[in-house]
Amino acid sequence: QVEPGKVYGVRVMEGYSSEEGFPMDFGTTMFEGHTLLGVAPLASDNSWAALVPANVPVHLQLIDRFGLTVVNEPVWQSAKPGESRMCGGCHEDRAEATVVQPGPVQALIAGPVPMLQDTPRVARKSDVFTRDALRGVPWDQALQPIFDAKCVSCHDGTANGMNPSYTISDPETGASATWTFDLSDGPAQLAVGDFLVDGYSKSYISLVGLDAEDLDKANVVVVGDMVRYLLPMATEMPLLSLLNPPQQFPTQDPGVRAYAGQTHAQVAGFTDLTPDEYYTLVTSAAMGALFYSRENAPLATYAP
Repeated sequence: QVEPGKVYGVRVMEGYSSEEGFPMDFGTTMFEGHTLLGVAPLASDNSWAALVPANVPVHLQLIDRFGLTVVNEPVWQSAKPGESRMCGGCHEDRAEATVVQPGPVQALIAGPVPMLQDTPRVARKSDVFTRDALRGVPWDQALQPIFDAKCVSCHDGTANGMNPSYTISDPETGASATWTFDLSDGPAQLAVGDFLVDGYSKSYISLVGLDAEDLDKANVVVVGDMVRYLLPMATEMPLLSLLNPPQQFPTQDPGVRAYAGQTHAQVAGFTDLTPDEYYTLVTSAAMGALFYSRENAPLATYAP
C-alpha cells in the first residue's frame, strides 16, 4: 500500500544492546541502539540487495528521496557468514531454497550495495556526520552542535511564544514543576513526587518528550500541551514538518523540499540547516530518537 514511485530505497540499520558499555538506557524512547549501515536504492523492478555484517540483527525501513521513513519494518533479521537472505513471499520455508520468480532480480544482477560487511564492530561508528559517513547519531556530538549554532538564540528556555511550556503535577500532594522548551545543552532536571528526569539534556527532553509510562507509574499528570517534536521511527512528525527537509537522494538538493511552503528558518529569518545537518536529524528519528549511540560507549573489550 505504498504510493508507486514514493520509495527511493531501503535504509539498513544494525541493532545492538546496552551490553556494549552504556551506563543506562539509550534514551526516553526505550529503543535499542542502532547504527546505520547504508541505503540501498530500489532497482526498476523494486528489488534491492545489500552486503551486511554477519551475525548482527538488521532492521529495515523504506525511505523516500528526503530520507524520511515511508514504512518501518518491525521485524529484525540476521544471517551467518556467507549466508543469503531473500524474500520470496511472506511465509516461505526458511529451511528450503527460495526461488524468486520470474527470474534474477535486477538488484542482484547489478550487484549488492556494500554496507560495512568487512568493517569491525568497533569501527562501525561516525567520525564525521555527513550523509555518506553517518553511522550513529550521538545526541551530544551530532545534534547539539546544530542546536547551539542555529537554534538556541531563540529557543533558550525563556517562556514566550517561541518556547511553549507545560506543567507536571502530582494530584495527591499538589507539587508541580514547569518545563519550558529549551534547545540548550544544560542538564534536564525535573522532579515531581516519584517522577524524576535526570541524565538527559534540555534539548533532548524538549524535542523527544517525557516517557508516558514513567509518568503513569509516578501517578503524575501533564497540564498543558507536551508536544513530542521528534517521534521515533514515525513517518510524520511535527519537527520535520516544520523544518521541511531537503532532498537527499539520489543527490542532495536544498531547492527541493519534502513539504510545501517555507522552511522554519525562512519564516524566522535565520540560517537554514545544511543538507547534512538535516540528514543527521532525520536519521536520529529513524533510529528511535536515541540519546546515546555507539559513539558514546567504549568498545575496546568487544570482538569484531
